Amino acid sequence: MSHIHIPDGIIPFAWWVGGYIITFTIMFVLLKGIKGEEVRKKIPLTGLAAAIMLIGMSVPLGIIPVHLSLAVLTGILIGPKLGFLAVFIVNIMLALFGHGGITLVGLNTLVIGSEVLLGYFLFSLFSKKLKQLTSIILATSMALVASLTIMALLVGFSVDFNEAIPHHHAYGHGHEHDDELFEWHGIVDLEEGSHQLIFEESEDKYVNIVFLKHEDHLEEEHQHEEELAEGIIEEGVATLTKENTIVIRDKVGYKLELDETQTIYQITVDEEGEYIIFLEHHPDEFDMKLISSDGQELSFEIEDDHHHHNVSDTKYLFLTGWSALILLIAVAIAVESLGTAAIVGFFTKIRPDLVSKSNVL
Repeated sequence: MSHIHIPDGIIPFAWWVGGYIITFTIMFVLLKGIKGEEVRKKIPLTGLAAAIMLIGMSVPLGIIPVHLSLAVLTGILIGPKLGFLAVFIVNIMLALFGHGGITLVGLNTLVIGSEVLLGYFLFSLFSKKLKQLTSIILATSMALVASLTIMALLVGFSVDFNEAIPHHHAYGHGHEHDDELFEWHGIVDLEEGSHQLIFEESEDKYVNIVFLKHEDHLEEEHQHEEELAEGIIEEGVATLTKENTIVIRDKVGYKLELDETQTIYQITVDEEGEYIIFLEHHPDEFDMKLISSDGQELSFEIEDDHHHHNVSDTKYLFLTGWSALILLIAVAIAVESLGTAAIVGFFTKIRPDLVSKSNVL
């Protein structure tokens, strides 16, 4: 729930480098005194815990537009030391899958790792006087609130507090979007003639794209331009395969078929000029390139490469704004807390030694 889904290039250099430095320092301190024999015993369980986290943090639940981390579960089962290491490995894998940039691995490890450390120590403290179920729910809830706070402060001070709102992210994979048709737009100057649009890889079979002659819409605000582009898609556009040629002119849109590997479209520009291109998903997901007729890669002018969300944009069930945000967070915390309690309860029956108070690895 606290995972930062922002792509590379948004978080300032000093922030993400600092995140890596602090993360490696913490791992060094935690792991330098670890016992080899105990590590060998828990390697299989560490892999299992990492797999559970990876599934929870990459598969949406449907009932809430956020992912579970299950990091407190990891801390309880394998301890804070190996738990923090597992979080680091999982964040590397998530970055490779497109859930947040590779530069964000350090910061994401700090955020999710705080759940492992705090959740473990709170569970150890509460379980001395309270029942296991109560201890898990309290520890998980408090750890999640703490990690959400850390995430909000990191994103807020480095980028914008609005980007910390846990709703349908404008980053990451497009399947997490609500009613937005476009994740990205950029401006490029195109000359008449033939060009190439290259998508290096894709997990999606299709992507929508719209072209507007930018100078013809300079007096319109971006919101109106986007509404115009959305209208073009909603009215219906032609579906093209790589055997077809993309004809670029003002107010034209297409549904492009993509291969899992490289897809190359030939482009013909009917009217030269400055175009604003709206794309359904962020071009980084495809490593998209626009190549001119002389073989040069064209660069895009990015006015605003992501949507700025406000709390008022948050919608959940029948609520909007702050009430929706509070309910969303409360439901997500409840689901993760109960899920953690259920899984720990299962392991308590088959491996009670994993949930003992002496589990300090």
